Amino acid sequence: MMARVPTHVKSLDRSPRIGQIEVTIIAAKNLPHVIWNTGKSGEFPGMPQAYCVFSLNNRAERTSIMKKHCNPFWNHSMVMDVREVWQVCKCMVMHSPSLTRTGTADYNIGNVHLPIGSIINWRGVSHGVDGTWRAYHRPLSSVTGTRYVACKGLDTDKNEVDVFDTAVEAALAYDETAARKDGDKALLNFSGDSDCVGLHVKEEQFTLTGDDGVHVIGVQAGVSSQVRLRLKFFSFRCNYLEVHLDRASNLPKMDTGLGTCDAYCKVQIGACKFRSKVCPPSWKIGALFLASPASSVPPNSNPGRPLIPRPPRAQVQRNSLDPEFFQTFRLAVPSPSESVPIMVSLFDWDRFDEDDHMGDAQFSIVPNEVDESFVHKLYVNSAGWDGAPGKGEFVQNSKGERSQLHLRFTFTPASRQGPRVHDSDHEMQT
Repeated sequence: MMARVPTHVKSLDRSPRIGQIEVTIIAAKNLPHVIWNTGKSGEFPGMPQAYCVFSLNNRAERTSIMKKHCNPFWNHSMVMDVREVWQVCKCMVMHSPSLTRTGTADYNIGNVHLPIGSIINWRGVSHGVDGTWRAYHRPLSSVTGTRYVACKGLDTDKNEVDVFDTAVEAALAYDETAARKDGDKALLNFSGDSDCVGLHVKEEQFTLTGDDGVHVIGVQAGVSSQVRLRLKFFSFRCNYLEVHLDRASNLPKMDTGLGTCDAYCKVQIGACKFRSKVCPPSWKIGALFLASPASSVPPNSNPGRPLIPRPPRAQVQRNSLDPEFFQTFRLAVPSPSESVPIMVSLFDWDRFDEDDHMGDAQFSIVPNEVDESFVHKLYVNSAGWDGAPGKGEFVQNSKGERSQLHLRFTFTPASRQGPRVHDSDHEMQT
C-alpha cells in the first residue's frame, strides 16, 4: 500500500518563493572504480563515466557525462526556486555505461544532502531568542565530546564581549577565534580558498555517502570520494553586492634574492573584512580542485547548459608579479542608492616574518550605478588614500609602472528575482 504524502509536502510547490539558488557543480575527486559488464567478457572493474543530478522542489537537472575518469570536471550551473529554508538539496553522482544518454543501467556512486539553511547561515553563528547574536567554535583537532567555546570580539568601545548586535559581528568574531586556534586549516566566513565567499554562499568539498549513510571510499585507498559544489542563495529581501577581485599587475619585487612577490589582498567593504586566498606555486596548477574562474566562462554561454570541460586554471600564483586571484566577495547592502566605502589592502606573504604591507586602494561605489561590464583599474597608494589627490606615493615596479588592482562589481537588487548572467568584455580606467 502506498504511503500517504503529508499535506505540507504536497502544497510546497504552490507556496510562494522566498528566493532562488544558483548551483554550480564544479568537479568530483577520487571516485571509486565501478563494475563494467560487457556481456561477452563478463564483469571487470574500471573507471566511472560520471555525471551529477541535482534535485530540489521535485525538479532535477543533470550535468554532461564525462568519459572514463576518477576526477571528472563539469563546471555546470543551474538556477532553482527556493520556497522554504528547511528544504534539502540532493546531489547524486552517477555512473553511466553510455556517453550519450542515461538509462536504467546507471549506477549510483554516492549522494550529498544539503539543507538550504546551511547555505544561508553564517558558520558558527547562533541567533538568540533575545534578538542578539553569538558565535561558538570547536577546534578541528578536538576529540569527540569537546564542548563549543563562545567566541569573543570587540564592540564599538573596544570592550571584549561575546554577545553581538548583528550576525556580521558574530561571524567576524568566529573567524578571529578559528584562525587563531586552527591556523591555516581553519574554515572561515570571510576568507578561504573558494572562488566565492561571503553572505549566503557556500563552496566546499562535500564527502559522498551511500544509501546506507556510509562514506564512499574512492580509488585511493582509505580516502573518501568528494564533490565540489558552489551554492549561492538569492533572497528576495536582500540587495546583493559582489566584488570580483580579478588580478593585480605591475607589482614590485618584494622577496629578496628571488625578485618575486607572494601577493594577497584584504578587502574591507563597510563592516565586512575579507581576505583573498594564497594558492600553491605554479607547478601545482594541476591540482584537481582549482576550477576555472567565472571570468573564463564564455560570456554568451547559457549557465543552465553543460559547459565543455577544460583544464583547470590557476587562480593565483605565488612568485608572480602579476598574480591572478579570480575571487568574489559577497555581502548585502541596506540601500542601493547609498555609497559603500571599499578599501583594498595589498600584502606580500612571508613564511617566517610578518607579512609586508605594500599599499592600499580606497574608494566608494553606489550599488545601483554599477556597470558590471567594466573592469575598474585602481592604483595602489603606499601611504593610504583618503580620497584627496596628491597624498602618498603610488606603488611602482622596477620599470616605473604603477601597480594596479583589477576589480569588477555586480549588484543584484531585491526587486530583481534571481541571479543574472554577466560578462566582462569592456574595461574602464578609474
